[in-house]
Amino acid sequence: PWPMTASASRLPSSEAHSARLTAPASRGAHFDDAGFTSLGGGLDAPVAALTYGRNGIYASEQSNGEPGNLIVGRWDGSAWVELATAANEFPDLAIAGPDKLVEVGDALFVVGSLYGNAFPPEERGVLVFDGTRFSWLGGRVAATSLYDAIATSDAVWFAGGIAEAGLGKDRVS
Repeated sequence: PWPMTASASRLPSSEAHSARLTAPASRGAHFDDAGFTSLGGGLDAPVAALTYGRNGIYASEQSNGEPGNLIVGRWDGSAWVELATAANEFPDLAIAGPDKLVEVGDALFVVGSLYGNAFPPEERGVLVFDGTRFSWLGGRVAATSLYDAIATSDAVWFAGGIAEAGLGKDRVS
């Protein structure tokens, strides 16, 4: 395992590992003390979000509207597995652009430009995957953009152009 307090002398020079990349890494790369490797097959567009948690490694590709882009995927050890499927109740979206993935406990928060198909979209902003299904967080987060999220011991914080969050009596603005 890579120590959290690695010294600069432990980091390899770029020359030492420039030839170690065995697969194209235009979509992202992984580094450990053996060198660089690609993030694995199945990534066909630039990676927009990447996170690690106790349930695994997750990624989301920048979507250009082409079928087959990984919206929310988990690494199974040999390939990326799409989680954003009808079987996992991923909603039909007009825009699907995850910018941040945050694991909190057993839940994965998917944050970004996510808009339901209704206009104006009642549901947007943040989806939560509980390991079996996706659902909207508190109805919606009305924002022109959501760029970041962090988890503390008692809350999840969001950053972006947020106008309001929640629905009905739970709405804050």
